[in-house]
Amino acid sequence: MAKHDYPTDPSALVDEIFRVAIEEGAADLHVAPFSGGCVVRARVDGLLREIHRLDEALSPKVVSRIKVLAEMDIAERRRPQDGRITRSFGDRTVDFRVSAIPTLHGESLALRILDRAVGVRATNQLGFPEREAKAFASLLSEPSGLIVVTGPTGAGKTTTLYAALLELAVPERNVITIEDPIEYAIPGVLQTAVQSKLGNTFAVLLKGILRHDPDVVMVGEIRDQETAEVSVRAALTGHLVLTSLHTERAADAVTALLNFGVKPYALAPALRGVLAQQLIREICPQCRTSFEYGDELLSHPDFAGLLGAGERPSFSVGQGCERCFGCGYRGRRAILEVLDVDQAIQELILRSASADEIERAAVASGMSTLRRNGFRCILEGRTTVEEVLRAVHVA
Repeated sequence: MAKHDYPTDPSALVDEIFRVAIEEGAADLHVAPFSGGCVVRARVDGLLREIHRLDEALSPKVVSRIKVLAEMDIAERRRPQDGRITRSFGDRTVDFRVSAIPTLHGESLALRILDRAVGVRATNQLGFPEREAKAFASLLSEPSGLIVVTGPTGAGKTTTLYAALLELAVPERNVITIEDPIEYAIPGVLQTAVQSKLGNTFAVLLKGILRHDPDVVMVGEIRDQETAEVSVRAALTGHLVLTSLHTERAADAVTALLNFGVKPYALAPALRGVLAQQLIREICPQCRTSFEYGDELLSHPDFAGLLGAGERPSFSVGQGCERCFGCGYRGRRAILEVLDVDQAIQELILRSASADEIERAAVASGMSTLRRNGFRCILEGRTTVEEVLRAVHVA
């Protein structure tokens, strides 16, 4: 991070930390206690970077200031708490979703940053490759069935689901969501929030929503057997159901649903497709330079079929500059794989086949994997081999 002059007044200091995080495009802020003070870090392009350190005297004052803004109980330091802050920065309104947990050296705060200026983007604004964009659009055109968006935490699943809802929310459809929490308001969509303390879980709300004659239902995340089974049942009874899971591969989402206890004979006809995604860092445009990989990397199996015989293309890397904080990357883009559930995949689901078997069948039917699409980005000069191998842990 670039160096900044921070005030010592707790109120002004919190304002400055927020401002710096917004200017640097951070997605999260962390105020983490340690012996002798706190370290303040911002997550930029998926990685945490330190932006400031607080001494032992100032740390509790800053934590208390943030808790006051989030309307938390500042006297309660032994239990987890959640809150929300809304602040204006010029003509931008930004929400901070705040979570506090007790740790060995004091309370740790995590703040998710939701910039309303960014808001909800349409599917054609997500920067999806043409091939995967068409495949996902085809899934969304289905009148009913289950569509799953999967990927690790921070992969952009919510952004993709919101974009899909924006496209599906037309006057002729009744679109209802269940979210935990609601991040952005979507015009034309009825949005409900999970409230576990009141007993309003995903499964309970979903059962209630199905009595409201929905055409499209979005279940923010499947976390348990009951939610999985009700979602599949809704998909089988004429509803288009969108949801998310935490798996790295599209094929793993199928086996995850089976592991939740969904019966193969119900999942096979209900599931329309799975979109798996991950975010990779792009080469910084300010310090981009040409680079040639050695024979060992060029012979990597994921380059097979993408390079012509004897072809030695010139790749790109970032040298590191002030704009990218010396790392050579600035900004991120999504890489995807879309698993279309055709008859061959349905037959594999019916016999509870492994994720590897399902993936092989999907590739045979034309699916391009996350890793392979990442290598396409390398050839396009968007990223590096090192970044793809770091972000995508499955072949």
